[in-house]
Amino acid sequence: MNFRCLSAAVGALGLIAVLASCASSTGTPEFGPRQTAGAPSTSYERETGEDTSWGVGATDPRYESLSPCSEDPSVEMAVQSADLPSSRLGMRLVPGSTEADALRIADCLAIALRGGQIWISAPAG
Repeated sequence: MNFRCLSAAVGALGLIAVLASCASSTGTPEFGPRQTAGAPSTSYERETGEDTSWGVGATDPRYESLSPCSEDPSVEMAVQSADLPSSRLGMRLVPGSTEADALRIADCLAIALRGGQIWISAPAG
């Protein structure tokens, strides 16, 4: 796995490992059943996040490499749960990103993931 910024920071109680981070998160999206990985789609389940940026995530992510997705210039930060195998993956997009950017990242994940379900989180209100 190749991320732009690799760090070994582990969140409270060791539940979240920060994989690519240049800023801290101000909100935590809810994870749940979403669009199944395997092919791009514009029908990803949507939710309104607690952050001011768009987010894209997946439950039960299984992949060989997320480099094409994580190295997209719209990705500010990627986090993955520290449990093995990982049960959650989340990407926060840079401020000023658009819905089209979130869809592009979600489509990238849909291609890269061998399993899991994908969701998109819109900025808070």
